[in-house]
Amino acid sequence: MVRLRAPQRGQTLIIIMIGVLLLGGAAASVLVNGKSADELRKEIGHLVPDKERRNRLDGVIDRLKKETDAFTSEHHRLGQEALALMERHDARPEEFDPLMARADDLNARTRKALVDLRFELRQGLSPEEWRSLFSTASGK
Repeated sequence: MVRLRAPQRGQTLIIIMIGVLLLGGAAASVLVNGKSADELRKEIGHLVPDKERRNRLDGVIDRLKKETDAFTSEHHRLGQEALALMERHDARPEEFDPLMARADDLNARTRKALVDLRFELRQGLSPEEWRSLFSTASGK
């Protein structure tokens, strides 16, 4: 008698988790509304005549870039760990729980940091400068 292979429990969930984990950080190279750090610096250079204020805004952009780079690095590391688990055919779904918890924590911390930095950037710009900086990115 041929023994049929038992279906893997949680296989679909694991595949979905891997997809989210690997694709979740695909846009980390853009900082705000699809603009890179260099694009933001260039546009702020044209918009903000005050050198001291520009330097403060550059500092915020540097921190935005540092945060996205750290996210990308950790996100990649988590993806590699998930793939290593996937390669083990005996990996159980509960072995992915700590990995998912770390990914959730990373996403939450990064989102909060980026939102806080975006508000800091906004505080350094006048309403007109803010609208000018982001009007073309939002298609308005």
